[in-house]
Amino acid sequence: MFTLNLSGKEACFAFLNRLQLIERATNLFDNKTLAIHPASTIYGNFTAGQRAEMNVSDKTIRISVGLESISDLYQDIVQAL
Repeated sequence: MFTLNLSGKEACFAFLNRLQLIERATNLFDNKTLAIHPASTIYGNFTAGQRAEMNVSDKTIRISVGLESISDLYQDIVQAL
């Protein structure tokens, strides 16, 4: 599991939309690599103030790494950025 902080919420959604191998998910911990925007999914029902108090940023993507080749995952992330 690791996180990426991008320039903003729109950049996060654009990144997720450009991923080709890594799948967008609403949950994590699978045998395949999954990416999620926690602020709009897991913490989507919280106000912006509550998310700020919990240090949940609109700029963060969380990636749970599965069993795919590291080089394939790296290439997917690089092309999506």
